Amino acid sequence: MATKTFNNLPQEKKKRIVCAAIKEFSRVPIDKALISNIIKDAEIPRGSFYQYFENIEDLFVYIIDESYQNVNHLFKINLEDNIDFFEAVKKTYYQVLCGFEYSGSKQFQKNLFHSLIDMNFKQTKLIKDLMNLQVKNELVLSKEFQNMPHIKEFIGMIEMANVSCLNRFIYLDMSKEDIFNDYCAYIDYIKEAAFSFLGK
Repeated sequence: MATKTFNNLPQEKKKRIVCAAIKEFSRVPIDKALISNIIKDAEIPRGSFYQYFENIEDLFVYIIDESYQNVNHLFKINLEDNIDFFEAVKKTYYQVLCGFEYSGSKQFQKNLFHSLIDMNFKQTKLIKDLMNLQVKNELVLSKEFQNMPHIKEFIGMIEMANVSCLNRFIYLDMSKEDIFNDYCAYIDYIKEAAFSFLGK
């Protein structure tokens, strides 16, 4: 992960490094990405890079962590808008889809999926770090669901719907609207099952 030196950098410089890294990780999967391209675009010396990150994998994990944090922040805002928990899940997912559509980050996501399924990476520290991020950034639950029976299973189903729909959006080039309609159907089914446990 990022060092204290990186975290203490001015925001503009951090943004420049992150943008350069996303550009490189969008160009090729992580196993083919080059530090030389990142430092050239970010306009920093190679020595500075190693003051900020142990290696290119650490930078990759940092960017994924930041994206998780941003999505969690969006979800908290949506949940605080006094809307139903599952409606907040839907709204957040739609915002994520819009972000992919307008920021041109589909290729970055394709390369991320490639890294996650590539057998060469299955036992690497990179994969373990990415899996730890997923555990660390679990969905924030409303009070209504915190003590619900089988809540972990329901969260697991939401996460499967997230990945399944995102996978089709990225690889099959389905429209945002079609993917979101499918996603809402999944979430409504999960909501119905969850409410049956709550006796509603």
